[in-house]
Amino acid sequence: SDESLMVAAIQKACPNGIDVYFDSVGGFTLAAVMRRLNPGARIVLCGAISSYNDDTSDPSIPSPSLPNYLSLLVNRARIQGFIVFDFQDQYAHARTELSQWLQQGLIKSYEHKIVEAVDRAPHALNQLFSGNNIGKTILDVSKPRAASTVTTEIAKRMANL
Repeated sequence: SDESLMVAAIQKACPNGIDVYFDSVGGFTLAAVMRRLNPGARIVLCGAISSYNDDTSDPSIPSPSLPNYLSLLVNRARIQGFIVFDFQDQYAHARTELSQWLQQGLIKSYEHKIVEAVDRAPHALNQLFSGNNIGKTILDVSKPRAASTVTTEIAKRMANL
């Protein structure tokens, strides 16, 4: 299973356990990490994309996205939420530093994927959840419809003549 592969990969990459983990995925990735926590470990939680499509509209239903949570207790570890908006006062400084780091080659920027036309929005959104994107996915809303959609509709109309 994917979860077993993740557990094995984390075991191999972190044979001495995990002290700090920045999580934006949740799900079985977080579950695998929780198995490898060292005493006093810290998890920074900034998202849980693996569960964004779950139908958990009832907040009284426990979320399945925090398995192996007793590892927090046993290892006296902690999870703390991180929301970028809490640091708005530092945005200008961050932009300056990140720009310098990009120019110096200390960090890399992945190419953006541009999806054209509003009618392709569902496709663009699904790519975010399927892992088919690297970098940012940008929806170009300057065109109401993708060229392929228009071509398909014209072909259908011509077939009916």
